[in-house]
Amino acid sequence: MNYKNLIFHNLANLITLLGIILAFVLLWETVFHRNQMVVIFLLVLAVLLTDLADGIVARYFNIISQLGAALDRLRDKIFQFTMFVFFVLDPRIDPWLKLAIYPLIVVEILLLTIWYLGVKKKLNVSAGIWGKAKMFLVSIGILACPAIIIAKEWGLGVPFFMVQVLFVFFLLSLCFGIMSFIKHLEKYRNQLQPL
Repeated sequence: MNYKNLIFHNLANLITLLGIILAFVLLWETVFHRNQMVVIFLLVLAVLLTDLADGIVARYFNIISQLGAALDRLRDKIFQFTMFVFFVLDPRIDPWLKLAIYPLIVVEILLLTIWYLGVKKKLNVSAGIWGKAKMFLVSIGILACPAIIIAKEWGLGVPFFMVQVLFVFFLLSLCFGIMSFIKHLEKYRNQLQPL
């Protein structure tokens, strides 16, 4: 197989790997350069775009793989962990949002654990509809929080209902995360049952 075919057949995985690298850069920025909120916002946006792009490329070119699904979930977990660190460490995050984030962190730890066990047992670890819905809502919330901080730093008014909407998004994400965990348990049980 030549290099062009090798790259093409792994294009979605390469996009996901780029997202993983960007997520680690984002972690670095959130821990050591929290005041560079525009950079954090752009990195969040870039990671989310890799999440969107890898799936589109994989489906369009029919290059879907279990490795790709595992890498995709890994990128999502690194990204979410990074943003949870940001939420916990940054005093500019509204206390109501922090209240909604803490139980979501516990659910994410459970989802990470079940993902790891699935990968270890070579099971299908791809996200289901509940996990995708959770990730969608969490992503909106994660992207909105640095945007709100930037708006406040630039002297723009941010209505309190925006915080309330994000609070509801995070609570819905929590519910979707719990459902995702339950569905993964069912999926793994079905995969492990002898035929």
